[in-house]
Amino acid sequence: MSHYSYFNKYITNPIKRYGFVGDGRQAMLRLKRKVLDSIMLRRTKVERAADVNIPPLENNVQMLELDDYEKVETFVSLSASYVD
Repeated sequence: MSHYSYFNKYITNPIKRYGFVGDGRQAMLRLKRKVLDSIMLRRTKVERAADVNIPPLENNVQMLELDDYEKVETFVSLSASYVD
């Protein structure tokens, strides 16, 4: 069996037929497992430090006073993000 036939039979056709559910989902997982995981490289900041001069991460915490309107707006926007 050629590579083209395998790819169409087990990956392309199920995704076209079923989308991302059932056999289509299994085909997407197969694509990730058998194809993408073998060709994608994962590089960390430590590995690339010599090539790319990335500054160290800085966290600055500042205490701010919010008025009542800002408190309500912040609460509403945070609540909406949990619902979505």
